[in-house]
Amino acid sequence: MNQLFNGFQIIVTAFLLSIIVPSIQANAQVNYLFSASSKPYIPVTGGISPHLVSDYPGVWEVEDEGFATIPIGFTFNYNGENYSEANVDVNGFITLGGTLDVFYNYPYFKNRLANAPPYNKRPVIAAFWDDLLLLDTLDLVYKTTGNAPFRVFTIEWKQAKWVYESPDPVLSIELKLFETTNIIEFHYKDEGGLPDPLYAFASIGITSAYANRDFISLQSTSSNPAISLLRANDSLAVKPADNQMYKFTPASLNIPGPLENSLKYTNNKVSFHLQSGGFNNYEYAITDSYLPPASGTQTNSQNVTVSSLLPATTYYIYARSSLLNFIYSQWTCDKFTTAVNPKTLPYKQHFENVTEPLYFPTNMRQQDFSDTSFWYDPSLGYSAFPFLPDAGNSLFYFQIDFFDANVWAFTPGIKLTAGKTYKLKFSYASFWEYDPSDPAALEIKYGKASGAAGMTSGLLFSKNDITNFDALHDTTISFSPSSSGIYYFGFHDISLFLKSALLFDNISLKEQDLEKSFVLDGKTSNTDNLLNWKISDEEAIYSFEMERSADGINFTKIGEVNSKVNTDNSEDKIQPIIRIHRNTEVYCDANKNDKHSKVFIETKPGVEIQRSEDGINFSKTIVADSKSNDASCNGKTDFDYTDHHPITGTNYYRLKQVNKNSSTTYSNVVILERNIGKQLLVSAIYPDPAKDLITVKIESGNAGETILIVTDASGKTFIKNAIQLSMGLNDVQLVVSTLAAGIYFLKIVCEDGCESEMKKFVKQ
Repeated sequence: MNQLFNGFQIIVTAFLLSIIVPSIQANAQVNYLFSASSKPYIPVTGGISPHLVSDYPGVWEVEDEGFATIPIGFTFNYNGENYSEANVDVNGFITLGGTLDVFYNYPYFKNRLANAPPYNKRPVIAAFWDDLLLLDTLDLVYKTTGNAPFRVFTIEWKQAKWVYESPDPVLSIELKLFETTNIIEFHYKDEGGLPDPLYAFASIGITSAYANRDFISLQSTSSNPAISLLRANDSLAVKPADNQMYKFTPASLNIPGPLENSLKYTNNKVSFHLQSGGFNNYEYAITDSYLPPASGTQTNSQNVTVSSLLPATTYYIYARSSLLNFIYSQWTCDKFTTAVNPKTLPYKQHFENVTEPLYFPTNMRQQDFSDTSFWYDPSLGYSAFPFLPDAGNSLFYFQIDFFDANVWAFTPGIKLTAGKTYKLKFSYASFWEYDPSDPAALEIKYGKASGAAGMTSGLLFSKNDITNFDALHDTTISFSPSSSGIYYFGFHDISLFLKSALLFDNISLKEQDLEKSFVLDGKTSNTDNLLNWKISDEEAIYSFEMERSADGINFTKIGEVNSKVNTDNSEDKIQPIIRIHRNTEVYCDANKNDKHSKVFIETKPGVEIQRSEDGINFSKTIVADSKSNDASCNGKTDFDYTDHHPITGTNYYRLKQVNKNSSTTYSNVVILERNIGKQLLVSAIYPDPAKDLITVKIESGNAGETILIVTDASGKTFIKNAIQLSMGLNDVQLVVSTLAAGIYFLKIVCEDGCESEMKKFVKQ
C-alpha cells in the first residue's frame, strides 16, 4: 500500500511538472540527478539465474567473464529511449540495446565510462564495474517484482569477489530499474572480504546511449560521493559501506544543448549560448574544478559572456536549466584553457615530443562533436604515434565504423599582424581500413577564438578525396589576416563513416619571406586604389602580376602590369620591347644594341596584378597598365598601378613575381579600404511594403546630381530619375504607384561611377 501511495505521489508530481515544463527529451548528455542514502539491503529471493556465455569458452570461465541478455519485464525509459531487455555482465554492469556479442565483448574489460567500446554497445549502467568473480553462476540472479505501473527490475551479484585474486567474497551488489519513474538504484552489502590491493580499479556510474564524453561518474564510494561529468574515475579501490545506496533520478527539465557548439574563448573571456528547447531559465558557473558546483549564477539570457578570466588557466564551465529556483536539469559541461602568452613565429608542431602513452599534445585542444573515438586515451579522439616510415609521430584519428568524423584539433593562439603574408605548412595522409580508395577528408579554418564556433576568419584548405596512404603529402597555404590579433588554427576531420581515417603531421607557420627585390605599397583614393613598388637590382625578373583579395586568403589576378616600355619610332616600327639589363637586372630603357641586355617582346606576359576578395585566393580579373616613374636605368625603377575598379570594402593586393629561372615569388600583401558606403548609402526605405509613395533615406559624402534607379530581380529598369543630393542625410520621395506588386531593388549611382548597394523593398 505504501508503494502504491508513493507511486501515486510521483505520478501527480510528474503531471504537474508537465503542465509547466516540456517533457523529458532524448539528449546525448545523461540528464539524471544523483543522490545517496543508506537503506537496509534485502537480497533477491526466488530470482532467475540467466544462462551465461563467455567470449572464449575454456579460457574464461562464465563465473568470471560471462554475460547474457535478459528481459526487464516492462518498458524502461533510459535517457529518452525505451528498452525492454538488458545485457547483464558478471563484472558488475549492464548495457541496454544490442546484445553483448561474443568476440566484441573484450573492450568491456576496460571499465571506462567515458569511452564507448566499438560498435556502440551503450548505454552502460555500472553498479560496480570491475573484474568481479562469482563463486557460482547461481550467484547472478534477476527478478521483476510488483504490479504495473510500479514494477521493479532487480539484478543481484551475490557474494562477489573483487578481482580474481581476492581470497574471499567482498560484497553483494544490486541494480534496480523502476517502472514509470525510470529511477536507477545501486545497493551494496558488505560481505567481509577485501579487494586485491594491486588490481582493484572499479567504476560506478551511468553513460549516455551514444556519446563517449557524456556520463556521470562517482568520484568515491563514500556516503555522499561527488560526481563528475568530465572525469571518469575508473580507479575506485574502496568498497561502499554496508547498506549504502546510490540513486539516479531523471531530471524534469530539458538539459541545455552541448556548450562546445557555441563556446568561444580568448585569454581572458569566454562566451557561450544556452538553449534547452523550453522556456526555462538557466544557471551557469565557471570553476577550476571538474566537479559540478552546488549552484551557479541565475540568468534568463541565452547568450552569456564571462570576462576577467586568468590567462593560461584551465576552466570548467557548467550550465543547467532551472525553474522556480528548485527544479533543475543535470549540468552540461565543457572545459577550456585560456591562452598563455601567445606563441610567436615560427610555430612548429611535428608531434615528435609526443611519446607513449601517445597522448594528445598538451598545448593543443581537441573538440569532438560525434564522439566516435575509442583508441588509447578515453578523453581524447586523437592519438600521435609512429605510422608511416618517414613520418615519425603523427596525429591520427580513428573513428568508429558507423559514424562520420566531426572532430577538430586546434593549435595554441599565435600572434599575427594584418597585412603580412603567412605560410601554413602541413602534411596529410589517409589510413584505410577496408579499401585504399576510400577517401579521408580534411578542412582547415582559422579564427580569433579557439573552438569550432571561433573559426570565422576564413577557410584555408578543404579536401574530400585524401587517398595517399603510402606517403605524406606536403601542402603550403599562403594567407593574410584582415586584422591583427591572436589566431587559432583548426584542423577538422570530416571523413565519412566507413571511409579512411585521417592522419596529419608537420604543422608549421611562419611569415612569408619577402623578396628583397620589391616591396609593395599603396594608398586609397575616393574611387581608385593606388599601388606602387620599386624594383632593385637583386633579381632577374621575367614578369609580375597584380593580385587582389577581399579576405586576405583567396587572391585573383586583376591584370598584367606592363613595365617600362621602349617603343622604337623608326619607320620599320619595331614592336615595343622590355629590356632587362644584365648588370642591373632592372626594367629600363636600354639600348637595343647593348649586348648586356635581354630583350622581351611586349606581347609576352608583363607584371600581373592580382586581387582577392577574401585575402587568400588571388586571381586576375582585369587588365591594366602600370607606368614607370624612372627612365634613368639607375639600378632602381619605380612603378605604380591604379586599380580603377576596386571592390567596396577591404581590398588585399599582392604582386606575383615570375623570375627568369621560372621560379615564382610573392610580395607582401597591402590592405586598402574603398568604403563607398560612407559616400553614398541608402540607409532606409519606408513604408515597406509600399503602396503609392516611398521615402528613401540617402547618406551622401558629396553634394551633386545622382541617378536613382529601380529594377526588378532580373535587372530590368522601371524607374530612372535624376536627383540632387546635399552632403549628409537626404530624404527623397519617390512615386511607385505605377509599379506592379512585387519585389524591387533600388540603388543610387553618382557621376563618377560610384554606386550604393542595392536596397530591397516590396510593392503591394
